[in-house]
Parts: sequence; C-alpha cells; structure tokens
Amino acid sequence: MKSFFVASVILAGLAAPVFAGECPSLIQKAEEAMNAATLDEAMKMKVMDHIAQAKTEHEAGKHNESIVTINDALQLIGA
Repeated sequence: MKSFFVASVILAGLAAPVFAGECPSLIQKAEEAMNAATLDEAMKMKVMDHIAQAKTEHEAGKHNESIVTINDALQLIGA
C-alpha cells in the first residue's frame, strides 16, 4: 500500500507540468476565437473575465482550475 501511495505521488508530480503547458495554448486559442466571435457586449465582457481569471489561476499555479475556466470561456464563445 505504501508503494502505491509513493507511485501515485510521483505520477501526480510528473503530470503537473503537462497541465502547466496546456494553459497558455488554451488561453491563446480563446483570445483568437474572441477576435473572430460575434458576441454582444455583455457576453464579450463575461468571456474576457474568464480569460483574465484563467491567466491569474495559471500564474498562481492552479493549472487545473485555469483549464476549467478557459474551457468555460471557449464554450461561451462557441469554439
């Protein structure tokens, strides 16, 4: 059981950099989709808030939360 726990911790540590690299590419995708989107002003502001929040989460090391937030933004855009 102890070795299973150690293996889980190691695996989680190896997976973290993968999520860290995914955030910026998803943020860029959302920003590009935003430029091409035809949304009303209220929806544009909501999407821009999501993008800003995702950037803040990424910089704070909260990569899973950042990915969820930016995926919400992409869904709002329809991308």
